[in-house]
Amino acid sequence: MAKKKQELFIDINTQRDFNYILDHNKDQLICIEVYCSFAGPCTALDRLFITMKYDWSDGQLILLRVLADEVEALSRFRDQSQPVYLFILNKKIIASFRGVDNIKFAEVARKEIQLYKQGNVIEGRGYNIDEASPEDIECQEKQNIEKEEEEKTIASQIAARQAERKRHRAELMVPHLRHLNFVLFWPHCIHAHHELYERWDLNNIIMVGREEIQLTEELALDILYDGDAPINEASIHMLLSAPALAICFRLLDVDKHFVSLARKILYEEIPPIDPAKKPDEQPPQKTAFDMYKMYSPTREAIFQRRREQLQKMKEESLYKRARRLSEVQRLARQAIEEAKVERQMRKEQRKLEILKIGVTSILLNTNGFLCKAYVSVYHKGHQMVSK
Repeated sequence: MAKKKQELFIDINTQRDFNYILDHNKDQLICIEVYCSFAGPCTALDRLFITMKYDWSDGQLILLRVLADEVEALSRFRDQSQPVYLFILNKKIIASFRGVDNIKFAEVARKEIQLYKQGNVIEGRGYNIDEASPEDIECQEKQNIEKEEEEKTIASQIAARQAERKRHRAELMVPHLRHLNFVLFWPHCIHAHHELYERWDLNNIIMVGREEIQLTEELALDILYDGDAPINEASIHMLLSAPALAICFRLLDVDKHFVSLARKILYEEIPPIDPAKKPDEQPPQKTAFDMYKMYSPTREAIFQRRREQLQKMKEESLYKRARRLSEVQRLARQAIEEAKVERQMRKEQRKLEILKIGVTSILLNTNGFLCKAYVSVYHKGHQMVSK
């Protein structure tokens, strides 16, 4: 018969199981791999873990894989794709390692296992499970700096790309749009039409016609065929999601370029402050483009939203569980109180029954005595009459 495969790691998915393992193995060396649900556990060092457990520690090393999303003591390791390995003894973190460098991790693991086997345990060494070590603090600060730099880089790239696209489109359109001009507002930007409408009279622009058009994919491709930006599936989907607004303008000043003027109105001009209005009634100090622009969320933003939704679901589940537990406790207390009242009522009823039985017996005894006295008096009177 084939032998059953022995699992190398013990999977820990709850705070309760994690505390149980630590409480019942205080004197044993524990090595845990901390991972997050979106990344999963790392398997690159599994061969090294076999050597650590069966060759270096003679089977005494306990290997755990702990899900940081469910263990509050390891919450500082959440939202990280890099694996973290912790060596724990007497519920204290005595060493930690980040990454998958086989050689460096083997040096750290061999050193800790040898110290454990030799019994060289330094009193007071290590950190609490929920306490961040200096290495953790330094790594967290480094990650925050890298994240900020990445966000700044992405923002600058988006701004540069948008500026280049606007400049290139303006250059393409200027030679062809002199007097009669057509502007197509995307479905999610049709409100920007009002920003242009309010400045018609100031710039000698008249509207020849306007119409809301539900574009088809063929017509959208015909409109965008000469664009400098690549046509992707997301752009087509957004353009076809709702009716777009098409407006035909005529610029009366022939010495002006409509595209340059429209670009200035939509992308550069900021509405002035009206002194006659209150501060909370003032228009936003933004360009029309900044007010109505829209970007597709990044991969990190999507993951962050999913994590927030998952965290919200967990909090709602815990809240509902606490409400159910509170309701069960309330019903239990109510049942106990009702049982006490019922027992008290039975006692009172029993007392009344006992009192009723006692009064009845007294009345019976009294009636019997009166009957005997009456009979005795009757006999005596009868004798006297006969004499």
